[in-house]
Amino acid sequence: MNLKETTESYAVEYKQGRYDIFCSNMGLKECWEHFKYVQKFGMYKDEFQARMVKLSFETHKWGGGHITLLRVFAE
Repeated sequence: MNLKETTESYAVEYKQGRYDIFCSNMGLKECWEHFKYVQKFGMYKDEFQARMVKLSFETHKWGGGHITLLRVFAE
């Protein structure tokens, strides 16, 4: 896959007090901005009342792009 042909995509999963945010072909900053948008306006907005206590991220290369996994742990 050519990097020019890749598109940005975004997904959020909620798992027992943690949010997994998957961002394809985005850096950490863009991924965090998407998370903040979903936190404020998205389908999970009612669940995002929990206080965020820990943040972690990792990046994985695949084909011509990469995936950033941002994990937000909440109380």
